[in-house]
Parts: sequence; structure tokens; C-alpha cells
Amino acid sequence: FTHHWANDSSAEPLFWLSGPAGTGKSTITRTVADSFAGEKRLVAGYFFKRGEQGRNDTARLFPTLAMQLAGAIPSFKCHLRKSLYDTDRDAVEKKGLEVQFEKLLWVPLKDLPSIEANHVSKVIIVDALDECERPDHLPRVLVLLSKLNNIATVRLRVLFTSRSDPKIVDAFGPLLRKKTVRSLELHRQFSEDTKTDIQTFLKTRFADIKTKRRVQEDPWPTAKDLDSLVQLATSPEPLFIYAATLYRFVYDEQHPRNPKNQLKLWLKQCKDHQSQLHQMYDPILSQVFLGSEEADSNQQLQFLGALVLVATPLSSVALAALLGIDMDDVNWWLPELHAVLDIPAEPNGPIRLLHKSFSDFLLGPYDSGVGKYRVNRVETHAMLVTKCIKHMKAGLKRDICKVQKLDMSRDNIDQEVIKTHIPADLDAALAVKELLSTFQGAKYDWDAHRQTLEGHSDAVSAVAFSPDGQVIASASDDGTVRLWDAATGAHRQTFEGHTRSLAFNPLSSTQLLTDFGAVDLLTDSLISGPRSLTEMVLSPTIYSLGLNPDETWIIQENERVIWLPNEYRPTASAVRGSLMCIGCSSGRVIRIIGVL
Repeated sequence: FTHHWANDSSAEPLFWLSGPAGTGKSTITRTVADSFAGEKRLVAGYFFKRGEQGRNDTARLFPTLAMQLAGAIPSFKCHLRKSLYDTDRDAVEKKGLEVQFEKLLWVPLKDLPSIEANHVSKVIIVDALDECERPDHLPRVLVLLSKLNNIATVRLRVLFTSRSDPKIVDAFGPLLRKKTVRSLELHRQFSEDTKTDIQTFLKTRFADIKTKRRVQEDPWPTAKDLDSLVQLATSPEPLFIYAATLYRFVYDEQHPRNPKNQLKLWLKQCKDHQSQLHQMYDPILSQVFLGSEEADSNQQLQFLGALVLVATPLSSVALAALLGIDMDDVNWWLPELHAVLDIPAEPNGPIRLLHKSFSDFLLGPYDSGVGKYRVNRVETHAMLVTKCIKHMKAGLKRDICKVQKLDMSRDNIDQEVIKTHIPADLDAALAVKELLSTFQGAKYDWDAHRQTLEGHSDAVSAVAFSPDGQVIASASDDGTVRLWDAATGAHRQTFEGHTRSLAFNPLSSTQLLTDFGAVDLLTDSLISGPRSLTEMVLSPTIYSLGLNPDETWIIQENERVIWLPNEYRPTASAVRGSLMCIGCSSGRVIRIIGVL
């Protein structure tokens, strides 16, 4: 079906394969990818993964596709280099989707020579759109990728897969109406074929188990039991994940159990009124929690809750240390979860879910089917925050990596040095700062006016950025100099003294130059007299943001982008890259971020 679409020169440029969890979308995607790769027609792919840094949003989508296209299409790399010219790659990756698409895909592809005389379609695969944590970006991504159909030098087709999530349905809506995308609902259009495939899978797998475990009962399973299993796995939806999970529950090569007893337990746990998710995961968790005392059960559930909610997959060692759970206890019951977790043999390797439906089950609404195994999302996040803060208080110390440079950013420290001095559980605890952006009710996208820094009681006379961009300094006619955190806007320090000008020493973010002298920010003391500022020559720098001559507009690349009302007119201003600070007559300092 997908090959017919890709080979049809008049077909839609986009193809959307959708279906509920467990219907085999990812398996089909891998099969299709292998097939196109074998024909040398797969040129790029991107696989979203919720909770995994670098794969959980759209920031790396176009850069990743561009990198893969450079390896798959002759001469693309040369045209990509021309498109970027002297632009830093990291700078492009921080820009908006439209700029990324233009620089990384559209221009290099448009400038290619005609690389295929017969215009055989090349395929890009984007898997698991529902795993993207920025669904608000998806309509823009889809529209941009649909424009690839207008590239004359190479015929590109883009295959998407996702669950039938309402937000994704809405994102595809305009393109479906324009007939720019072909849609295939896997669970509806191939339902009978899928049921047959699942039946064949179960028959084959149980025959293997019977042979490997030397089951003497014949037939085993009985025709009635096999029919029941097929019915459970295919009703109301045919779910491959159901059949695969059942197989892993009955047959565990590492920790063998009696397969006949395992099958009986599965069938006994499955109730007619339960959903397929409950039928899948109830037997597994019942076996794990069997005989556990209440305290042990709470620890196990706490472990599972952390496992499905942490931002980055952690090892059993890191999770146990973070939660304060005895590692021997974890090693006793963790193997029982082999049917739902990918548990590495190495204890320091990250544990991953075999399928996202397991987290759907644990985080689902409270009802009779899931009640005792339910993970309360809010309570677990609160518990993790508490544990992380406690862990940081105990584990963090000044210059923990022993670099002896207090103003060095983490990005400039070798990763091996960081791993040596910061264990995985402490590193995970440090991620608690990311929760600032996920508090309920907080805006994800901000307008240009980022924040108002309150504190000065009179007109602001000067503002300046530190060389590393992490600190804002502001001077006011109220006779004070204030320091602010450039990232959060938090107030750091206040100095007494009147100055009409401010500048940081370009060689140090810890020395602030004022009319009344140079201030050492580490010791809060004057280190030289007022001559320091007048003798310091700062080299001019060209920034992307600025003010027009009458200071009524903020300009970006010589274009007016933001009009400033009277109360926002600057008495002082400073710029660093795409960030601008404006001091106002009211005493406020306004932070403005450039439109990237």
C-alpha cells in the first residue's frame, strides 16, 4: 500500500498511518523503512520519543532530516553548506521552524541538480507524532513538509505514523481537506487481516513454548483457550501488543516459570468488563505484587510511577538511589516485569518501557480495573520534586566537577568529567529545574515582552549584560545597582551607589564597571577606583536586535518588529544577541526576547 503511494507520481505528498496503541504501527514502520532502505529510497527518518531529550519535541526534527539527507543524496551537503554560509549550525537549530526549514531543507533541495532521471520517489519517515511534547508545533511541521512536493529536483514523499489523537487529527485536518495527505486507519481498513495475523502469531508462539518447555499436555493450549486468547487480543481492536505481552508473560527465558500456570493465571485475571489494557497488565502486576506487604507495595508502585514519569530513562541503580529504595529489594521483584520493561543486564543501563500503553495503564483514570495499580500523576510528580530537592541538598557542593572556574558553564565541561563527578541519580535530580516550565497554567510560548523586573524606585539610567549572558545589571537614579538572573529574572544582588553607566569586564562576568569603581561581584567589594571604566575600551558588536533612531520601535535586521508605547520608551538599553533589556523612567527593567 505504501509502495503504491510512493510510486504514484500523482499521489499526495504526505501519507498518514494511524491507529490505537498496540495496533502495530511502529512494527509496520520498521518493515516499510527496511524495504525502502533496501531499495536505496529511504533518505531520512525521525522517531519521536516522549520524555527523551532530543527526541521529544520538534527542535531537532529538521536538523536531523538535513543531516540524513546529506548522507543519502549526492551534492546535498554542498548546497546545505552554501545555504548556511557563515551561519553557525547551533544558531540555526535555535531558530523557529520556518527558518530551519528554509535553511536546512528548502534551499539546499531547491538548488540540487536533477539527481534522478526517472524521478523515483525518495521517502522520509516521521514516526510517532503522538510522542511529540509540542503538539502545537505539528500543524506548522505538516504544512512545511507538504511544501517539499514543490521541489522539482527530487520527488519526496513523507510517511507519518501516530495514534488517532484529537490534536493530531486537527493538525492533519486542513491538509486532508486539500487532499495533500493520504490517510490510512490501520485498525479499520485491515481489521480482519490483522486478526488473522494475530491468530497465526499466537499459534506459532505457543507451539514454540510447548517444545522448549516440554509441555506434555496435548493439545496445549486447548482450542477453546486459544480461541479465547485470540478474541481477547482482537476485541474491540486487534492489538499486536496484546499478543506480544501475553507471549512474554507466559514464556520468560531468563526467569522460567511453568507456562501452563502462567496461561491459567492470565485467563483467570481477564474479565469480560475489563479493557484490553487491563487484561494485558493486570496479570503481570498481580504476580509482581503477590504476597507483598503494604509498605513493599507502596515502594514498588512508587518505583513504577517514577519510571514512567521521569524525563529521561534511568537505570535501576539510579532510580533506587533517587527514591531511597534498597537495591536488593528492587533486584528481587524487577525481573517479574520483563513482559513490560526492557531491563538491561547491566544495572547501570537505562530501563525503558516496551510499549507506551503500559504508562497509559498506570496513569489511567481510577476505576475498578486499575485502582490498586494506579499511579497518581500529580502526587508522583510532587514526590519526585521532594526527592530531587533532598538529593540535591545532600549531593551538590561548590565546584562539584573540580574545574576551578566558577563562571564556566556546563556546556564547556567535558561530559566524561560530569559523569565522573555527578552520578546518574543526582543528575536526574537536577532536572527538577525543568518543572518550572511545566507547572499547570504556565504559558509554553511567550510573546516578546518576556518579563518585568520590579525593584528600582526611580528612572533606570543604564543596563548591561555580563559577557556570558547570564546576568543583567541595571543602574537607577534611586542610587542603586541591581543584578538579575537573565534566564529567570530573579533578583540576585543590590549595590548602593549612583552611576550613569554600566559595563562588565569583557574578560570576566564577576567584575562590574561603574562610575564609582569596579565591583567584584564575588566579594561585593570595590577593587579599583572610578578610572577603570573610563580607561576600558569595549569593542563594538553587531546584534540582531536594536532601536530605531527615535527609540519608538525595536528593530530586528533593520525591520520594525515591536512598537514601544510611551511607558516603555527607554532611558537606557542593552542588547545581547536576541535578548534586549530596556530601562524605563518608571524604574522598571523590561526584558525582550527577539523573534527567532
